[in-house]
Formats: sequence, C-alpha cells, structure tokens
Amino acid sequence: MLRLSTRFTGLAAGLTLMLLFALSAAAEGRRWIADSGDDVATLIYGTPESDDMVLSLTCERASKTLTIWFAPQPVPAKAPASLPLTLSSEAGRLQLTAAGSHSDLDDSYSLQVQTPLTQELEKLLIGAHKLSVKVENRATDMAIDDVALKGAEELVAACRP
Repeated sequence: MLRLSTRFTGLAAGLTLMLLFALSAAAEGRRWIADSGDDVATLIYGTPESDDMVLSLTCERASKTLTIWFAPQPVPAKAPASLPLTLSSEAGRLQLTAAGSHSDLDDSYSLQVQTPLTQELEKLLIGAHKLSVKVENRATDMAIDDVALKGAEELVAACRP
C-alpha cells in the first residue's frame, strides 16, 4: 500500500512540475502587442501566435469606449458573475467592477469591463513602468516596455473625448 502511495505521489509531483513548467514557458513568451487602425486601437499582453492572452485594452474610436479584458490566474474557484478589478501603476490605482464569464469549452474564466477613458485611467497607462491588475488579492504584474508605452499613447489618443 505504501508503495502505491509513493508512486502516486511521485506521479502527482511530476505532473505538477510539468504544469508549472508549461505555465512558466508561456509566461516567459509573453510580451506587449499594440495595434492601431482607423476604427480600433488595441494593446494586448500575451504570447504571440497562441491562445495565451492575459490582458487586452481596446478602444473603439467611434464610441470612445475602452474595453478592458483580463484572464485572472488562477481561475477563481466560484467564477462569479462580477468581481472588483484593480488597475495600478506608479501613478495610482483604479478599482472597477468587471463582468465575469466562464467558458465550458476550455474551462477558462475572464473579466471584462467597458468604461470611458477617465483622467485617472489615462494617468495609470501613460508613462508607467509596471502595470498591475489585481483580482481577489492576486496581482498580475506586467513590465511596461517601449511597445506598451507607444501602444498606450495610441490607445489614449483613440479614446480621449
């Protein structure tokens, strides 16, 4: 009986290490991707050419509406219909209430909020060195690089009233 328990523990530990390695590898490939067109400006943090997307900031130029989409890691246990989402940088912090959405297809959970661009939000995005998104006492920190700085400027310009 002890031998089976030891094998099971070893298997579980091996699977856990493989999962952590896969998550770490995905996180290492993450970067900022910015795109600005006639209708929409977008700033995304994720792994290019994959399904790995952590944060998306999108502004529709016509409506001046900013959509913030975030995939909290790990997925909240209860996957509630809404959760507070806090954005912060060196310039301050802003708490918003985001709608939660659970996908049975890939057992994922994401949060989304639509908001006008406020002066607080603009200050958080422009000139930051690190952007942090906090949900349920878990923060995801994203270092801001040159792509993110330029993308944030384009996003703010597209959403500014």
